[in-house]
This record gives sequence, C-alpha cells and structure tokens, in this order.
Amino acid sequence: MRPAPDSTRARSGPSPLDEELIDIGELDDARALVTGAAGRIGRAIAVALAEAGAHVLASDVDAAGLAATAGRLGDPHRTRVADLTSEDEITALVTAAAGHLGGLTHVVNCAATTEPGGTILESSTATLDRALAVNTRAPYLVTRAALPHLLEGGHGVFVNIASIHGLVAGAGFAPYAVSKIGLIQLTRQVAVEYGRYGIRCNAVCPGATRSQGEPADEADLQPFRAVVGRIADSGEIADAVVYLAGPRASFVNGAILPVDGGYTAH
Repeated sequence: MRPAPDSTRARSGPSPLDEELIDIGELDDARALVTGAAGRIGRAIAVALAEAGAHVLASDVDAAGLAATAGRLGDPHRTRVADLTSEDEITALVTAAAGHLGGLTHVVNCAATTEPGGTILESSTATLDRALAVNTRAPYLVTRAALPHLLEGGHGVFVNIASIHGLVAGAGFAPYAVSKIGLIQLTRQVAVEYGRYGIRCNAVCPGATRSQGEPADEADLQPFRAVVGRIADSGEIADAVVYLAGPRASFVNGAILPVDGGYTAH
C-alpha cells in the first residue's frame, strides 16, 4: 500500500491511503493505455494502475518526461511517444497498445494542454484551437479508436481526466474551460451509448495538483486556501482513477467526480 506522501494529508486527519484504498492485484486482468503519462498526474496514474496489477502502456509527446515515467514503471510495462494532435498517431498508438498488452481493457485520457488562455476577449484563436485539439478532440479520437478493442472483450473502462474548470467558471481560463466541458460531455456520451455493452466511462475533475514532495505554488494555492487549505497530491488523483477503473466501481458509469477537497462545493 502507498503511505501518505507527506504531512499535508495529516492536517485532514488519518488518510484512508494508510489502509486499503488500493487493493494490490485488483486490476490483474487490466490492459491499460494511459495518455499524458509524462505529466505529474498522468505519471501518478500510470504508476498507481501498475501497482494495482494492471499491465500499462504509457504515452506522451514528451519523450524525456516519458522516459522518467518508464523508470518508475519498470518491466513489463511499455511506453510510446505519440502526438495526439495527429489522428494517424492516435490510431497507431491504440493499435500498438492492444498489440503490446495482449488486448485493451482500460483507457485513461490524461493528455492535456493546461494553458489557461485568458478571458474570451484576451484569448487567441490559436490558443483555443490547441486547447480543443489536445483536451477534447484527442480524447474523442482515442476513445473512438479504442472502443472496438474494449467491445470485442465484452467489457472495458474509460477514465477521462477533466478539470474543475469544466464544472465552474474561473476568469482567465476560457479556452481551457471550454475544452474540458467538451471532455465531460464525451464522458457522458460514451456512458450512455455503450454502457449496455459493458463499457463504463467516468471523469475525474482535479483542482490544482502537485507531485509528491513538490512545494505548493502560491498562485495555485491561493484560490484553495480559504476553502480547502491545500492543493491535491497527484497520488490522490491517481487513487480516484484506480477506484473508477476497478471492480468496486462496477455500477459507476457516466459519473463526473471532482477531486478538489470540496472546492467546487462552496
């Protein structure tokens, strides 16, 4: 089991991570593709899925960052560099994942551009186009390419990493927020259209997040200070993904789960 990463969790009382939140082996039959696996959240997700027993292929456009993820994963897990703004590369990635892993049962769409983009008047068309291309179009195409593999197996799980900015408005985040709303709706569409075939699709909406041991950025922390008191550790996002990916969430479909310490509840 993973221990609580640092003293920040102790401020909220005993952490369930000290108990049995992640059941080692609960994903032993899983064959999982994780995009955006070079980033702080994507890397934590790939590692957590592997710890839970899944066979993982981790992907990102950032080759150096992906190499660091590979070092955390070790054997028998795989990595593959891919640019998800290219439909051809998406098709090749999904095909490679199914081939290397011996099938495909789980997909985590985590790849994203996190540039806020400014207000509607401040934002550029280029920034909007990139946000939609990476945060909405890419997971749509990954999902479309992966669905036949999951349907062939008679079951499967998608987990999309959206954002609290897809749930509540924040000044200065217009392109990013619009792109994440699209990802949330994609989540619901997959759940409604393919749930009867054994496919589940849910979304996790993180707030500001840091890696274990990484100091909190004051700009990230400030909006959360009064409501939450801290920002999330990437492992806390990953634990939510492992839950949604596993059998304990077998009747959870089309859910949009904020993992933000209660920020969007205030």
